[in-house]
Amino acid sequence: MIDERGFKDVLSNWTSGVGIVTSCLNQIPYGMTVSSFTSVSVSPLLISICVQNRYRMCSIIGKTHCFAVNILGCNQAVLAKKFSDSQLSPEERFEGLHWQNFAARSPIIPESIAWLDCKLFDYWIIGDHTIFVGQAINGFVTGESQPLLYYQRNWYKPVLLAHANREQENLQGAAP
Repeated sequence: MIDERGFKDVLSNWTSGVGIVTSCLNQIPYGMTVSSFTSVSVSPLLISICVQNRYRMCSIIGKTHCFAVNILGCNQAVLAKKFSDSQLSPEERFEGLHWQNFAARSPIIPESIAWLDCKLFDYWIIGDHTIFVGQAINGFVTGESQPLLYYQRNWYKPVLLAHANREQENLQGAAP
């Protein structure tokens, strides 16, 4: 039987990208680091994020009905750590950042490698998390960096396996 610690250890072996989810309430920007972000649909254009119910971001998104996902580059681990620090106020997290607003009014971090601006499409409270589904209304890819990765509770930069495609072709053509 698996316990909570074992469950988290298993999940830490799943590599994911890193983003900062943002929203703005009463002209105060809010943001938090996430690795639980995925595409849901292309018709309509939907993504999902998972947020612990005890985090302030749950109530912020519930009130604003919008959020953005700012996808971080491999040179932004310090920013990811800053936005994951629960001791920092919203103002401290955004200190020194020159963020912008677009249609959904959520803060966009221009230094991110890509971003999606979303309006809330639906949500579900499941266990100790809320799954928010957002409909993308705007987005942009800068293409300026490789993504920041999170694996076994550490930050990583991707490494291209130069011959991965050729090796895969060889495996597919080999007799069993």
